[in-house]
Amino acid sequence: MKYDLVNVTKKDDQVTQYYEKNNIQNGGVDASFVEKYGRPEHEFVRPRYMFVGEYYIGLEKTYRSTDPRFSNVLIKEMFWHLHDDLNLTCWFHYKDEQWRVFSYIFWPPGAVF
Repeated sequence: MKYDLVNVTKKDDQVTQYYEKNNIQNGGVDASFVEKYGRPEHEFVRPRYMFVGEYYIGLEKTYRSTDPRFSNVLIKEMFWHLHDDLNLTCWFHYKDEQWRVFSYIFWPPGAVF
């Protein structure tokens, strides 16, 4: 399998279009994402301490990995393969009795994090 190195912190034109076109807002509920994008390729719920690495850097803004108060906060990950050249991963926390998005990333398949 061939992997391409991709700078996922620099938005290319296609990714920028998807960010603008999809207008994802923090606080959106998980059901609205399923309605919009269909059933995810995978989804799971894990405590914060299990989300480690560059792929999860967006979680740091809300739940710092260095803060022990957040280590057991439950986070739900949902992943969609939208097109041959585009994936979407969203992370949700449980707030107001619903899973609400607090971080997401559009990224090309084969990206190495």
